[in-house]
Order: sequence, then C-alpha cells, then structure tokens
Amino acid sequence: MFDNLQVIPGEAFTAAGSLGEKLLDKVSNAIGLLVMPNNNKQYRSEAEKYLIEKIKNDEKMPELAKASCISNVRKLIKQYTNQCDIFADAMKLLDEKSDLDKVDDVDDDWLEYFFDKAKAIGKEDMKIIWSKLLAKEIQNPNSVSRQLLHILTVINQDEAKSFSKLSSYCIKIDKREMVIIFYDILHKNSIENVIKDGELFRLEDIGLIQVSPIGYNYHVKNEQEVMYFDKHIDISEVKEIKVGNVILSRAGEELMSILTDRKPIVGFEDVLSKKLIGEKL
Repeated sequence: MFDNLQVIPGEAFTAAGSLGEKLLDKVSNAIGLLVMPNNNKQYRSEAEKYLIEKIKNDEKMPELAKASCISNVRKLIKQYTNQCDIFADAMKLLDEKSDLDKVDDVDDDWLEYFFDKAKAIGKEDMKIIWSKLLAKEIQNPNSVSRQLLHILTVINQDEAKSFSKLSSYCIKIDKREMVIIFYDILHKNSIENVIKDGELFRLEDIGLIQVSPIGYNYHVKNEQEVMYFDKHIDISEVKEIKVGNVILSRAGEELMSILTDRKPIVGFEDVLSKKLIGEKL
C-alpha cells in the first residue's frame, strides 16, 4: 500500500550524511520504516488518492473495512508527515561534531514512544519543540524523559505561555537552571512579566514544577558560579542559598533547557542578590 511513498530524502539532512543515515536506520529498526510524502500539498493529495484507489480496488476487502480504511487515509498521511517533519528538523539541528556512537545508545523503546506521540503534533511551533528534544536525546541519550513527552501532549496554550514566563526568572548554577520565585515579591505585582499563583498551580498539576509555601534551599559549593542571564550574582560565598517557592521538576528542567526566546526582567538581578542570601527587601 505504501510503495508510492518515499523514504526521507538525503537532501533533508544538513547534518553529516552518515549521521542522518545511521539515525534513520536506528528509527527504522525501532518503529518500522519511516516514510513520508514530499512536503508538498499536491503530492500529499496524490498520495491520498492513490491509497484510496488501492483500497477501493481491493476485491478481497469487505465494504465496511474499505469505508473504515478510506476514512483513515487522510489521518494516516498527516501522522506520517508530522513524524517526518520533526525527524528532518531534528537533523538540521545536528552537525558534523555529533557523536555517531551515541546514536546506538538511544533507547529503542524511547524512540517508539517519541514517534508514537509525535504523530499527533501538527502545529509548527510544537514541532520545533519536539525536533529540539529529539536532537537533544540524540546528542545526550537519556536526557529527555517520557514524562516530558507525555506532558507536551496534554499541555494547552495558556500553560505553555505560563511556562515560558518562567524563563525570565531562571538563574544558572553551573549548567543547572533553577527558577527563582518568591511569593512575597509576586504578590507585590511590582515586576514585569509577573506570573500569578494560579498559573503556578496549573504548571504544578501537569508536572513541570513543584511549589512549596515554605520555600526551598540549595547547597552551593564555593567554586559554583550563579548567573542571571549575563549577570553574575554575588552570593557572598554562602554555603546555602534560598531559591524561593518554586523548583522545576526533572521534566521542567528538560523543557527549560531548550527554550531560546528568553527575556530578563529589568532590575531582577538586584532582587536576586539579596533574596538568595536571605535578606529582606
């Protein structure tokens, strides 16, 4: 039935050809042959017509089965297109420096789960996120959890916007990103890009953050550097800092690591330099 569809063409890859071929083999072995119509509406329409004709002309297939298959053709084509768009976009994020050996370390079950979820991802902005996650997993196997993939299938637009707000509150301690939100500051409503309690609770419900009315502390080693965007935050060599009422879950950290459209809050580094070491404003 699929003999008029084609494997993703080599020109879709900007990464080294050997990497693209190796990953395509890996995905094919994990979930079956990954195919796609050309990224062209006319070709997709022709593919739909072709499949429908094949079904109609199958004399051995019962009429009820034909009706069911025909109704699913458009959905089938769309699902394959979604999967392969994400695959091709992920390849564009990789380069010649990508470690070929790491492809073998990507878990087959994870790939099967990823592409099963990816077939329902039709919006372009979400495809970008999924392609970044696939590229991240290829570069660093076991760095993207199934929990995050599940969350991304149920998150709505408002929740996604709320999470993106959190990037303005992030500090980086070495390579780890942490959200710094103190309730007493939020409730003053005196800073831009303010995130409300209700938004935090919804993000907690879907598993991207954890919220505590008491607050969290974090042990800091002397050699660790604390940064807010490009600003160094002086923590006066304290051993433990106060990191506010919100922490990212593992899935939240994974998602935060691929967000690129970030904007700092004007003057927030001054607040951080005091709140992190427990001073009152």
